[in-house]
Amino acid sequence: MKASLKRLNREEFSHISSRAVEAQRELESIQARVYSGELDDMLLRRLKLEDDDANTSYLHSRCKLQASRNRVKTIKDRNGNLLTDYEDVKAEAVGFYKELFAASDDSQVRYDEELGNIIHKKIDAEDVVTLQASVSAAEIENISLCQGKKGSLGVKCLQDWNRICMAQHLWDICSNKESLWIKWVDEYRLKGKSFWSINPKSMDCWVWRLLLRHKEEIRHLVSKTIGDGRDTNFWHDNWHVQGVLSGSFSEEIKRRFRVPEDATMAEAITAGRWPTRRHCTQEIEDVIAYLPRLREGVRDMSTWNGSGSAAKASGIWRSLRHQNQGPTWAKLIWFRGHIPRHCFVAWTLCQERLPTKDKLISWGMDVDRKCLFCGDEESMNHLFSYLELQYVIVNYKGKSFVSRLRKLGWCCAIYEVWREMNNRIFGNEQRDVSHIVKGCITTIRSRVSSWRVPRNKENWKICVEWGLSLDILV
Repeated sequence: MKASLKRLNREEFSHISSRAVEAQRELESIQARVYSGELDDMLLRRLKLEDDDANTSYLHSRCKLQASRNRVKTIKDRNGNLLTDYEDVKAEAVGFYKELFAASDDSQVRYDEELGNIIHKKIDAEDVVTLQASVSAAEIENISLCQGKKGSLGVKCLQDWNRICMAQHLWDICSNKESLWIKWVDEYRLKGKSFWSINPKSMDCWVWRLLLRHKEEIRHLVSKTIGDGRDTNFWHDNWHVQGVLSGSFSEEIKRRFRVPEDATMAEAITAGRWPTRRHCTQEIEDVIAYLPRLREGVRDMSTWNGSGSAAKASGIWRSLRHQNQGPTWAKLIWFRGHIPRHCFVAWTLCQERLPTKDKLISWGMDVDRKCLFCGDEESMNHLFSYLELQYVIVNYKGKSFVSRLRKLGWCCAIYEVWREMNNRIFGNEQRDVSHIVKGCITTIRSRVSSWRVPRNKENWKICVEWGLSLDILV
């Protein structure tokens, strides 16, 4: 071993001075070849990466060379003349792109006239104030953007989602999840103390401080089932029917317990100095009467008291967030196997936000009130009166194949009517009723062909009547 080390030292680390001189000569030779242009581009880029870190004359010469290459020195104008002066080159480039992208005066006037024909009403001062007003969180909830899937588009609030992810990390710490990070937290952050008794410090990293700030949000949802009592803090863990004892009693009552702040349940029960009858109060007697019996060899277990499972973020989401009662038509639109564009139009209709002509007139636009289908005054109730919402809500319940097929047909009918209306207004295209119905049937068949439904007599009969493939029956 000693001989090998001596040979390694002799071959790799000896004659340092002579090697430094040789490396300096090699560097000067390469720099001379770089200036003369003998080296290829790949080696030039490699040398640039290796040598540009130092503030040397070589660095400045390379920067000047690179800047000179990134400059347009000559350009030909539209007549084919070669321009070499810097100001002429700049003026030609600016003029070319200005003519390419900018509109002429005639086109601008024409555009202003067309825009004036469309927008003929100016916004008054009250509307300006309304449009500039800030939007509150309650208003956003009212349009069903942050309430989850029930009647909304399913868009989640990022702040709430961040709280849920934090709560999941907190639950992993409380339940002593088997992971390297939890073991590191227990060893270097908790150090044998209860997680609930630790307060954030200025020297802690921002992630740990953020976790500690969110711990009170799940404290009421985490309880302890006592085993041997070694992993449960007497004061700070939720093991009693009254909740966390540290917040249930005053400092005077807590001193009468004679139990230290960091005492575990095992220490409090086996070695605790309980107060005498003279100093004992009714609150202390209630706690002593509820003391559990320790079970040696059985570890304490953390229990999640929320509405969902804490093992998944969805369970914590259901437990922590405020969930409003969804509208009665929510499941009529958002169901398994729906077509997104159909459901979006149906959702807009149920929210009474489709831009029909009566709404456009209420916004101050000058449009023809007549319906393109029958000539009467157009409104949402007029266009979709035959699609009775209350009747559909009552009779299209359930998750069976028949219910899903009815919901799909209802949403498809709304979409096709709205599509036909837009085609007649903007595309000058018109279809008769038979073509609209045929389009609905074709769309429903195409969508249902990707479903998988139970094989029974009723579903088999529906597939035969609709001309569907029997392969969807499983």
